[in-house]
Amino acid sequence: MPITISEADDILRLVFPEWVNELNLQVVGIEGDCVSIRMPSNSLILRTGGSIAGQASIALSDTAMVIALANSLGEFRPVGTVDLGFSFLRPLNKGDIVCEASVMRLGRSMAFCRAEIREQGSDKLAVHATGTYSVPPATLS
Repeated sequence: MPITISEADDILRLVFPEWVNELNLQVVGIEGDCVSIRMPSNSLILRTGGSIAGQASIALSDTAMVIALANSLGEFRPVGTVDLGFSFLRPLNKGDIVCEASVMRLGRSMAFCRAEIREQGSDKLAVHATGTYSVPPATLS
């Protein structure tokens, strides 16, 4: 059973390190297997020249893929990032950005995810990411 936006927000606040919370990520949608998370622009994530730093995009993508996994699993599990791959297709100008993440394949112990980042309101892809995650077994009650 998928998670709700409220549950996803709880995961963001309670599970991730404080510095991720300082990015002020906001879950803006969960539709099917796709999770959308917005990262508001602020001076801390800008690089020289005023565009959004790649490191901020990486943190957003990894976080969004973990939330997408929680959605697919129906609960948060402490998945481990095994591999991340990124293609930076165009700069992200100062402003809010949105990441859409989904699970491509969920196995018993591994999951394969993807994420796409765009400037809010744009259909132009700026960052494409893939991630592989180790998935622990469900806890027995």
